[in-house]
Amino acid sequence: MIWHKGMTTTLFVMVVLGSTSVSARDLQCETTQQAARRIICDHAILNNEYDSIFAQQQSLLASGRLSSEDLVDWQQQRDACTDVHCIDEVFSQWKELMKSMQSGQSELARQSSHELATSGEAGASQAQVTSLQATQPPLTVERSAEPLISNAVTTQGGSVGGGLVILGLIMLGLFKLFAGGRRSSKGDRRLSRTSNDISARTKSIKPPSDQVLKDARGNIIGRISQKRDGRLELVDDRLRPRGYYDPKTDETKDSRLRIVGKGNLLSALLMEDYESSRSGRQSLYRGGGLRR
Repeated sequence: MIWHKGMTTTLFVMVVLGSTSVSARDLQCETTQQAARRIICDHAILNNEYDSIFAQQQSLLASGRLSSEDLVDWQQQRDACTDVHCIDEVFSQWKELMKSMQSGQSELARQSSHELATSGEAGASQAQVTSLQATQPPLTVERSAEPLISNAVTTQGGSVGGGLVILGLIMLGLFKLFAGGRRSSKGDRRLSRTSNDISARTKSIKPPSDQVLKDARGNIIGRISQKRDGRLELVDDRLRPRGYYDPKTDETKDSRLRIVGKGNLLSALLMEDYESSRSGRQSLYRGGGLRR
């Protein structure tokens, strides 16, 4: 079979599409009706962010730095969301956890590099001593008129001096090995504390609570949620922004950022828009513009 450029391009596209479907396979966008998963699947930006988060979670699971229980807790917190802002907050908190974990790994890698450099210096010192010993000429006993006891004492003194040198080198090597073991143990404990911290902070993630607004019949007509900068945002039942309240200035603004008045007037603003929209629909019905 002849392989040509078109087949290579087709294979590359299949691999890319396959990897995308695998990366988000737990959402099941084709069939899911769960609110949070439906929002992620319908918003391209959130969908792309979740692909990256999913890949990071699978890597942490494979390396043992994230337990399956922690992953289930995070997924439950994700599924508890009912709007875009809640999901964005949960995604942002996961990114902060990843930054904290990456900074801890960088510190551990720096210490490991320092230990390797220290071990390399010790090996070089040992090699220099061995080379020096090899180049020294062997000891020779010269004949002299001194008694045999004197020769024996001199020879014994030289042997003791060489033994002390070797013993000192052995002690130096053991000391460096011991120090390296302690640094490695400290690095393992630091990594363990980082993993425990990630687990604790993951369990503490809670989606922000929203204030649900309903009409007289109990139908949901809007929600009020708090943004990161402290402002309150009003959206209608279709998640369209309708107004904002800033506690710092104590002012309420509409969706075009025009000042409505002082104080928190979001509920009144939503009811006014709702009643206006309802009146418009009723007038259309009466005029024959729409059929019930």
